[in-house]
Amino acid sequence: MKIILFLFCVASALAQATSLSGRVSATPYVFPLGGITSITVPAAVHGFQTGNLAVTCADLMGEAFETGQITVNASTFAVTVAFAVPQSGTCSIWGAAVSYSVPFSSLSSVAIPASAHLLPAITWLTCFDAGGHVIETGATSFANAVFSLGGAIGNTFDVSISFATPQAGRCALLGV
Repeated sequence: MKIILFLFCVASALAQATSLSGRVSATPYVFPLGGITSITVPAAVHGFQTGNLAVTCADLMGEAFETGQITVNASTFAVTVAFAVPQSGTCSIWGAAVSYSVPFSSLSSVAIPASAHLLPAITWLTCFDAGGHVIETGATSFANAVFSLGGAIGNTFDVSISFATPQAGRCALLGV
């Protein structure tokens, strides 16, 4: 399973978001796929000047499908999406500013407690290796948690992510 999660239960917050506000952009860059196995979209085309990007793809019937490797170039922000077999449909690149990021090294799981990220709602989560590739995951879980920020009490989630083999890189959370 590839870990690029959009939690649309916070759709009203997404509708107000921009790529500069620390949330997933409400307006993605959408591009067509015409029976191809890979595509590179330069930052000058998709318009996001950040490496914190998410990619979602759908076939011609609108059904989401899993991509192969997704790479975001750390210096140019060009996005390369590869597929195991030729794909037709559309992909969307969502721009984001990371609300919380945690590096890790040689781990088979990453735990991100609510007390660390302090995000009232998590709208996006993905993990990247040191080369900027999205890391395949085994399982991801969200456990309800209560947090306190400046005396205000709120609910959010502790996050646990597992990998089939030890990995190094970073996991990024976006919140509203």
